[in-house]
Amino acid sequence: MTWVELTAAGLALIAALVLIAAPLLRRRGLRARSPERILFPFLGKSVSRSTLDAALRLARAESARLVPAYLAMVPMQLSLAAPTPKECETAMPLLEAIEQRASRLEVPIDSRIERGRTPGMR
Repeated sequence: MTWVELTAAGLALIAALVLIAAPLLRRRGLRARSPERILFPFLGKSVSRSTLDAALRLARAESARLVPAYLAMVPMQLSLAAPTPKECETAMPLLEAIEQRASRLEVPIDSRIERGRTPGMR
């Protein structure tokens, strides 16, 4: 065999290995990048059922923990550390309903109430 034939055979072997190994490497890479947690932020007095269902399906498919976070708005005149009992009264039943739906689908959950401000708050 000449060196041209050897080179062509070597390149053909490398191409065959790449074609065989590429799908395996791609699957392994996707598994490694699966999220551990999926954030589900919400505010207001209700949660969109279709949005929650989609987030729960995604968390279940990815074997991830759903993190529902109620966004409590704190007025600018108050400290961010100030108690917000009205916001908590609104958030708790919603978080409870999300936890019940998640438990039926066997999706782990880590509920939170987070405080923040918006430029429109005065």
